Amino acid sequence: MNTDIDIPWWIGTITPDNKLKIYDRQEQLEQLFDRAYMSKLSKNPERYWTIVGEVWKRTEFPCFSAEAWLNVFSETPGVNAYTRLWLKNPQRVYRGRNAEYASCDCDWSWTTDLDKAWWFARRFGSKHAEVIEFDTRSDPSRVWCVFENDPENEVLLWSPTAYEFVHYPEDFEEAVE
Repeated sequence: MNTDIDIPWWIGTITPDNKLKIYDRQEQLEQLFDRAYMSKLSKNPERYWTIVGEVWKRTEFPCFSAEAWLNVFSETPGVNAYTRLWLKNPQRVYRGRNAEYASCDCDWSWTTDLDKAWWFARRFGSKHAEVIEFDTRSDPSRVWCVFENDPENEVLLWSPTAYEFVHYPEDFEEAVE
């Protein structure tokens, strides 16, 4: 096997027996978490958000890994250039969700596209689909990253709920049962 492949550290590795191992979604987050935990993520906002964004977009249900994601996000070197430009004209963002789980929704991932938010709300056939909205003009400091050229028009926001979910789990025990 040709091991001269330049594979990003968060995507996979060459094993000791010289084979290519591609990490699954959880393993990619583990790689990212390990770098964050050791404060070895890029200090360049463009590079940081490129790497974090690639792993984030492969993640499903980040609330189940909220502590790892909070650790990764705690290492952010700031917003990237596209987000800085977007913040000159902040706007309303939307989040599609199942209302049954609203009390334990980590609510990091939002979109500027109302139709896309409804798609996310209904994607599992929930009878309790809802879309919530947030006007980023009211608190632009919550905007972490706006992904450029993203088909989901995704915007990552700081989530006080996720923080509380990790640091005060006893408050959420009834909500997730």
